[in-house]
Amino acid sequence: MIETAGKPAISSTSAGISGAAGIPDGDNIVWSRAVTAT
Repeated sequence: MIETAGKPAISSTSAGISGAAGIPDGDNIVWSRAVTAT
């Protein structure tokens, strides 16, 4: 898996979803990690 800025690749996809939902980047990182953990 390719990592971007120290975050799992899934974060890149999650960022787009969270961004559309208006979730701040800080929260997005935590949310992305939760999704990755799941």
